[in-house]
Amino acid sequence: MNAFALNKADEGWRFLERALEKSDQGYYQPIIYAGDRASKEGDLKKALKYYDEAIARQPLSSLYLKKARIHKYFYEWDIAIENYEVFLAQARLSMERKKVAEQELANMKFGKEKYAEFQEDRQSVVIEKLVFSDDKMEYFPCITGDGAELMFTARDMDAPATDENLWVASRTGNGWSARATPMQGYLNSRGNEGAASISADGTTMIFTACDRPGGKGSCDLYSSSFDPKRGWGKPELLPGKVNTGAWESQPSLGPDGRTLFFVRGRHSQSDNLDIFKATLDADGVWSEVHPLPRPVNTHKRESSPFMHFDGTTLYYTSERVPSIGGSDFFMTRYLGDTLWSTPENLGFPLNGFSDEFSFIVDHTGTTGYFASNRAKWNAPISSFGDGLDLYAFELPERIRPLATVFVNGVVVNERSGEALAGAEISVYDLEDGRVLFEGFSAAFTGAVRPMLAPGKTYGFTGKKAGFLPYSERIEILEDARSAVEIALRPMERGSSFVLRNIYFELDKSELLMQSTQELKALYEVLQTNAELQATIIGHTDNQGTSGYNQRLSLERAKAVVTYLRDLGIDSSRLQAEGKGMREPISSNDTEAGRAKNRRTEVLLR
Repeated sequence: MNAFALNKADEGWRFLERALEKSDQGYYQPIIYAGDRASKEGDLKKALKYYDEAIARQPLSSLYLKKARIHKYFYEWDIAIENYEVFLAQARLSMERKKVAEQELANMKFGKEKYAEFQEDRQSVVIEKLVFSDDKMEYFPCITGDGAELMFTARDMDAPATDENLWVASRTGNGWSARATPMQGYLNSRGNEGAASISADGTTMIFTACDRPGGKGSCDLYSSSFDPKRGWGKPELLPGKVNTGAWESQPSLGPDGRTLFFVRGRHSQSDNLDIFKATLDADGVWSEVHPLPRPVNTHKRESSPFMHFDGTTLYYTSERVPSIGGSDFFMTRYLGDTLWSTPENLGFPLNGFSDEFSFIVDHTGTTGYFASNRAKWNAPISSFGDGLDLYAFELPERIRPLATVFVNGVVVNERSGEALAGAEISVYDLEDGRVLFEGFSAAFTGAVRPMLAPGKTYGFTGKKAGFLPYSERIEILEDARSAVEIALRPMERGSSFVLRNIYFELDKSELLMQSTQELKALYEVLQTNAELQATIIGHTDNQGTSGYNQRLSLERAKAVVTYLRDLGIDSSRLQAEGKGMREPISSNDTEAGRAKNRRTEVLLR
């Protein structure tokens, strides 16, 4: 036996086999040891042979438990369940231990059910280790909205002290770069940094750091902004109510950059970890923080949340029962208000008998990434290493989120061409007026990257103090990789601008709900600039008589004035004017041209 302790396996087996040859029928201990040894070395078939021999001599209940677990790893569910039931019937267990054992049996039956679903699905799932994943421990991946960069936490296992740092890999052509590199700037330190989330536009990172001076708990959430010239800036503790005296970690920043999911518990090993949601207010403070309701959270451990770019589908890890492994991947969808769909266990092959966590999905909804210590999805437990690597796979249809495309927006000063940070950009559905994105342009770059459903035309509104509102309609068919310039014009008396997304009932002056965002933007201009007055000018196309269009344009301008007056703007500051079809800005020979001519203009006085 000492030979095994000295890592001399061949010599150890020679001594063990001699002992087995000399043992009589009543001597079963060496056989059990041989089975345990074979199991530890990964020869599970050999282990089963020894356990069967031992049962023939002495049918100990523990042997049936060992057999049940091995048959489970071979997906021989009926045999595994049968052996486990024998173990339960024969073993003398305390009430607490029996409860644990009964739950393990329930998990086996659940595993049988989920494996049958996987077999019936007949969709081949290929899970491959990422090319840049090496001998470091790598986990907690996050990905930019365009899928061009993947960041992750890495730990050098050969380092004399634990040092977690943030690394990044980039796409080259159709694949990933062969090597990842540490993230540049002020993110990494001699302490531990990890469990990060990157904004869709790749310019803001929220990450976990522990035991830092000025922190509130054992681990807290920090943010950093990217400067193309200097790299990542000095991290700042998130303002507001996210960080407490407890343990906060594992952030997931929503696609709008104003919603944050994270994990909170008394400490990292707490028996009860919950997923929380925080909202960024107009002052840049995470002021509204609350746990997600049941059944998303349970009295067990929920962790590793990832809100997809569709803003609806949340993936996470839970130790709820029944389960396939100790913790499984789940998905749930946001239904509105505080409602979420019943969480769904993702099943095989994503959930298995190894340790998997930190599951993310790219913006197309087709490719997923996660960390695991598996060699391949159906490998026996013996092949699981101590280290964690990053894997990619194609998502089965049944667990895909909604597909999204991205818009590479950049907000600039129309006059100087300089990037503008902190401009508020809203994108909304022109069919029903729903706001789909509300975010701010990034520091240093002015970047903003709305993630949207493809195949529609959206209304874009931009606003920033000291600038005229931006208004545009943009058709989004696929990923807009080329920059879409959102040019804001400095505000001054005598300026005029067009609100392109003011809509009325056909041939009437009643405002439609799709107009709300732009009317609010106009209201805020007048609210914050009390010295300004505004003339609202209505324009039409050439469909109908000149007199009819003159009256219609005036009535529509009056409707906007009434809306602003009802919000609190003094009527003495507002005028309505109708110009009918006298001042077209495009041809009236096409519907597209006529749509441009039907517009609401604002003249600031």
